[in-house]
Amino acid sequence: MKEPGLTQWWSVSGPGEPDRELVAAALRGDAVAAMALTRAIADQVWTACHHVTPSRAETKAAFREVMGLVRADRFARLAGADGRAPLTVHVALVVRDLLAARVVQPIALDAAKDWRAFEGFFATDIRRSIARLLPGDGHRQSREDAYQAVCEALLRNHLNRLRASSGRGSTAGSVMQVVENLVIDHVRTILPRRRLPAAIARLSALDRAVFRLIAWERLPPDPPQLVARLARDGQTHRIAEVASALQRVRSAAYGHLTERQSESWLFELSAAEGTRLAAGAEGLAASPPEGQVVGDEASALLDQALMVLEAVLPRLDADAQIYVQLALAGHPARDIARTLGVPAETAHRQAQQVKRQLRRAIGGETAGSAGSPVVLSADEIIGLLEAVCERPLAAEADAAELRAFCREAVHVLAADRDDNGVGVTGAVVARVTALMATVISGRGTDADRAELSAALAGSSALRLEAVSSASYLEAIAQAPHTAPADLVEDLLAEDDAMGRAEATPVRARLRRWLAPNLRTVAACAVVLTAAGTT
Repeated sequence: MKEPGLTQWWSVSGPGEPDRELVAAALRGDAVAAMALTRAIADQVWTACHHVTPSRAETKAAFREVMGLVRADRFARLAGADGRAPLTVHVALVVRDLLAARVVQPIALDAAKDWRAFEGFFATDIRRSIARLLPGDGHRQSREDAYQAVCEALLRNHLNRLRASSGRGSTAGSVMQVVENLVIDHVRTILPRRRLPAAIARLSALDRAVFRLIAWERLPPDPPQLVARLARDGQTHRIAEVASALQRVRSAAYGHLTERQSESWLFELSAAEGTRLAAGAEGLAASPPEGQVVGDEASALLDQALMVLEAVLPRLDADAQIYVQLALAGHPARDIARTLGVPAETAHRQAQQVKRQLRRAIGGETAGSAGSPVVLSADEIIGLLEAVCERPLAAEADAAELRAFCREAVHVLAADRDDNGVGVTGAVVARVTALMATVISGRGTDADRAELSAALAGSSALRLEAVSSASYLEAIAQAPHTAPADLVEDLLAEDDAMGRAEATPVRARLRRWLAPNLRTVAACAVVLTAAGTT
C-alpha cells in the first residue's frame, strides 16, 4: 500500500497519456505545448528547489537556473518521460539530478565558497547514512561526531573524487558512495570488530594501514592498488614505500599468513593473539560492548560468512541482490519497499524468498578457508546470512555481531564494485530515471522492476541514488509549494519574445535592423569600394 501523501501528490497529473502527448508536442517545438508544459512543471520545480535552498532568494536563483536547463533544447531532458509515470514524478527526479550537479560542480572548484549549498543538499542523506550505522539514543553524540568527521574528510581529502565524477553519470550517487565509505571508515574506528596482532601493532602507521587493507578489506598485496586505496583515505605514499611496508607486514605476520584462491593474502589471528589487547592499537580503549573483542569462533564466522556472501551474491537474481545489499546497509523494510515500488507488507515474503535463494546458492560452498583456525558448518553461515535477511523487519533488534558483519560486508562489496558513478553513462542515468519514476509511483510492471533491480545491483552509486531519491520524493510530496506567478510569467514572456523573433521573416528582420544603421552600412560600402580600386 502506498503512503497516502504520495498517492495524493502523484495523482495530480492524472493518467499518463495527457502527459506523454504534452511532452511529445513540446519536444517537436510546439510553442503552445511548451507554454503549457512550463506551467505544468513549475510548482514541482519550485518545490524541489525550495527543499534544498536556505532562503527565498536562493530558491529563486535555483528555480530560474533549473527551469532553464529543463526547458533547454525543447525540453530534451524530459524525452525519457514515456507517460507511464506521472509527469510530476519524472520531473522531480530530473530536477534532483540537476540540483545535485548545481552544488557539486562549484564545490569541486571552490569548497570554501560553496560548501553551504553542498551541505544543504546532502546533509539529510549524510545524517541518514550515519543513523543506520549508529542507531539509538546511546549513539547520539557519536552521530554528531561522525557527521563532523565526514564533512571534514570531504573538504580535506575527497574533493578530488568529486571533481572526477562531476558532470559524468550519477552525480548524487557518486557523492553518496564517497560519503558511505567515509561513514563506514569512521564508524569502524569507534566500533572496531578486530584488534591488531601485537606484532603488527608495534609497526609504523603505514604498516598497520597496509595490514588492515590486506587482512580486513581483502585487497590484493599489490603496491599500486594499495597506494590508490590509501590515497582515498587521504594518505599519500610512494609505491616503493608501500612495497617496503608490505614486506615488513609479511615478516611480522609470519605464521598467520594463508593464500586465498584469488592469490591475495589473508591474515588470521591465533586464539592467543585474539584474546588480549594489542599494544599500540588505536581507538580501542574503553570501547562499548559492540566494540569489544569477539571470540575466535565468532570472528571466524564473520570472516567466512563474508567470503561465502561475496561468492554467492552474484548468483542470486537481481531482486534478491538488491534486497541483500539494502539489508546489509541497514535500510528498514519500508525503505526497501519504497525503492522497489512494492507494498511494505510484502517485505516478510521478500525475506523468505531471499533466504531460500541463499540456501540453494550456498549449497556446496566451502564453509571454511584453508588455514583458518576454525572451520564452520554451512548451517552456521546460512544462519548469519538469514539474520541479514530478517534485519529490515526489525533492524533495531540487531545484535552487535550482526551489525559488525554488515558494516564489513558493505565496505568490502562497495570496494569490489567501486564505480563511483563514473562508469554510469548519461544514457543509463536517463533510463534508470524513467524506470525509477515508473516503479516508485507504483505503475511499474514486473519487467520494469526486474530491469531496475538489475541496474541497481550492478552499481553502488545508482543504488544509493535510488534509495535517496525515494526518500526525497516522499519529502517534497509532504511539503508542496506553489511557484511565484511572476517568475513563471517571466519565463513565458521570454518564450513569447523568442517565438515572435523566430516567426519574423529574415528579410523583414534585416530591413528593420538596416533602417537605423543605414548611414553606417553606406560608409562601409564606400570604404570597401575605395579599397577595391586602389
